Amino acid sequence: MFNVGAITGYVAFGLLADRFGRKPSVWLYYLGAMGLSWLFFLRVNDWYALLATAAANGFFTGGQFSWMTIYLPELFPTRVRGSAISIVFDGSRTVAALGPLLAGWLASSFGGIGTAAAMMSLIYVVGLIVTPFAGPETKGTELRA
Repeated sequence: MFNVGAITGYVAFGLLADRFGRKPSVWLYYLGAMGLSWLFFLRVNDWYALLATAAANGFFTGGQFSWMTIYLPELFPTRVRGSAISIVFDGSRTVAALGPLLAGWLASSFGGIGTAAAMMSLIYVVGLIVTPFAGPETKGTELRA
């Protein structure tokens, strides 16, 4: 169900980014991912609610990765576009590699994997704060040569 939601989120992100702008769409996805992660890991106990929440969580949590292929190419000129996108893609994965270590420590220190996962979703607060200031809005602009 998470993957069904994520695939839907990928497609919807492109539509939302074209309609409302790249930065507002990224911000919406971060907000939705944080809220639904907390709901999914801390509040849902019913099987059907779990499936529905997993799909909704997948929509925002998985679907948000579409911004990298939509927004990043518009920020950089052709001569550095591939390198810049690679640095963002690989840099984020390098930082994320620390996640399993942090999750293990949080789970053992604060009462289980659900609490640890909910605490890790607080990283979206960083995204919510940084997004308005991270680069120009590129909706409706052409790619720079």
